[in-house]
Amino acid sequence: MVIMRNTSLPDIDSLLLSALVAALEAAWEEGSPVVGWTNEGYAERASIALRRIRSFKRRGVRSQDRMAQIRDLAKGLANRFSTLPIGPEIRDYEYVAEKLLKAYETVLMENVISE
Repeated sequence: MVIMRNTSLPDIDSLLLSALVAALEAAWEEGSPVVGWTNEGYAERASIALRRIRSFKRRGVRSQDRMAQIRDLAKGLANRFSTLPIGPEIRDYEYVAEKLLKAYETVLMENVISE
């Protein structure tokens, strides 16, 4: 099986960042207190999330371990954006991390074809 990116679509990074921003906006609308509330805040968080997701393998986070991915992404976001010591709000970051991972995977699945 050969996996190829559908080249007739826009740049994958743009699609991923747009999907991550949309996931953050949705989390904000659902009441998440940790996603930011401005377009700039969403964009910054989306960019950091994308870098963190892409570095899972290098940092030893297994692709088959969804909970480890959620915890790792949540930890990275909390370390970057929280002004308080990490405590109970980590659950809020884990909720957001799960939404971000789902958005990321959805874009990848929609833009990859197998032959």
